Amino acid sequence: MPSYLRAADGCFRTLRETGPAPWYRRFGEAVLSWFHGAVKESSMMATGRLTGFEETLDSRIDTAGGFFIATSIEYGLGIDLTDAIAAGPELGEVERAAWVHGVLVNDLFSYRKEHFGEAGRAPDGRAPDGRANTLRVLADEYACSLQEAVDLLVEHVDAAEARFLELRADVLGAPLGARPGVREYLDALELVLPGNIVWSRTSRRYHGTGCPWTGTARTAMALHPDRTVFTPW
Repeated sequence: MPSYLRAADGCFRTLRETGPAPWYRRFGEAVLSWFHGAVKESSMMATGRLTGFEETLDSRIDTAGGFFIATSIEYGLGIDLTDAIAAGPELGEVERAAWVHGVLVNDLFSYRKEHFGEAGRAPDGRAPDGRANTLRVLADEYACSLQEAVDLLVEHVDAAEARFLELRADVLGAPLGARPGVREYLDALELVLPGNIVWSRTSRRYHGTGCPWTGTARTAMALHPDRTVFTPW
């Protein structure tokens, strides 16, 4: 058995033995959703079939592992929200807003890597050029420039953040918010949003080496085949 499979088997065995059974079932479902999303995205990239923004966003939420991360947060906090989630759609709606925000931020900063083909190549040898990236989809859907697509994507990011904060406040102001672990979980989930921004802006995977983000909030990004150059403005 390859070493990565042995490592995965050990991780899953530990989670199964130490996590509550209802939680572990949801964790397994989230992992399967992740794999199904990856298959769908790989098929789209191999065929060059562009989907609309909303369909691509749904696929990206799966491939970004949003709900896999959500259940992992529960495990890290030592809580099981299975009953709270089953009580209604409210927690799921908060989570989706968080993952919409996360996917869009990720796609903004990963675009250079995907556009210049550093993510690998399609089976026919062509660079993937970001087909599964929501920024690319917005540019195609609206027949606009890359900068115009960036502006549209940022509007969606702002809307997702506002929706997350609104839905989070609604849950915490309702009886659901008083259930054990809910506030603790939502506090942790809120930290994922800025954490993902910082990681995405500083990742060498996305931006190459030698051109780090300066920490300035307002920056221009110049995309080069081997690096991103951040310039304060």
